[in-house]
Amino acid sequence: MKINLFEMFLLFLKKKLIIIAIFFLSVVIGVLLAFLLPKKYRIETKLIPPLSQAPSLYTMLGGVENRLTSSIANFNIPGFSSNSSIMDLLEDICRSRMITEFIVDSLKLKQVFTKESKDEAIEELLKITTFKLQEDGTFSIIVEYENPQIALEIAKLYLNRVNWFINEESMTKGKQFRIFIEGRIKDMTNELNTARDSFVNYQKRYSLPMITSENLASSAAFSNLQEQMFKKEILLNYFKTGQSKLNFTQKPGIVDEYLRRYYKYRLLQESYAFLLQQLEQAKMMENKDTPVLTVLQRPFIPEKPFYPKKKLIILAFLLIGAAISILYIFV
Repeated sequence: MKINLFEMFLLFLKKKLIIIAIFFLSVVIGVLLAFLLPKKYRIETKLIPPLSQAPSLYTMLGGVENRLTSSIANFNIPGFSSNSSIMDLLEDICRSRMITEFIVDSLKLKQVFTKESKDEAIEELLKITTFKLQEDGTFSIIVEYENPQIALEIAKLYLNRVNWFINEESMTKGKQFRIFIEGRIKDMTNELNTARDSFVNYQKRYSLPMITSENLASSAAFSNLQEQMFKKEILLNYFKTGQSKLNFTQKPGIVDEYLRRYYKYRLLQESYAFLLQQLEQAKMMENKDTPVLTVLQRPFIPEKPFYPKKKLIILAFLLIGAAISILYIFV
């Protein structure tokens, strides 16, 4: 079947008004849709995961498995360090109830989304949020919503809470060591205060001089002399009266007990100072062990919405109008 262009031209002239009307109507509908459809803004933030510390990322999160969704609850793969698995773990963290519920409560998304329950608001939040592993190895958090400011705040909170989770909820060797040292310092503080009070009260009770490096040696010598005098006094009383009479205030060993409490107090002081040094080392170790998410792109509001794509919509309706016009010519 040959197409006669001249006959088509005659048909076009014959039906030109209707064809122009169809074409014009299609353009009008396309323009109206392009400008009346609700705008949506796309807010994206990009992260570079801590791949160099990937082998310990799973094990350090083991202590909080029960606080995540079931998709991460059974993660127990120490030493597994594939890039995709790290990305899956980050996505599970973002989708966890801990993170999503915090975002919903912080931004009052239940009222923003006009939902009756918090679960519905969380579901809507996950609908407008996409977690994607890019070809360049980065992890993207993408929020698409009509209100650009709300979308921006959601993206910011996702970024902040993921960083918070990895830093605060993770359990590295450095953090375990720091927690242990802080516990020992707390216990040692109580022991040190008790030993100090015991030492000071004993000193006041017997009006003993405060110990310094100068009189420490003489105190020990005085204790030995006092003990010898006490033994002689017992023998003298025994020969005089046939029994041993002892005045409690004259009991020897007071200086010995005083020195014992002093040495205990000094030992606790040195132990306390050592623990403080260990605490600083533990903090440095924790800082070194804790994985760090590098923010490649922080969230920002784009100048134009990503939807609707006005040019594509108008072009599509132009093509639809042209197709309908062609069909009408041959009808």
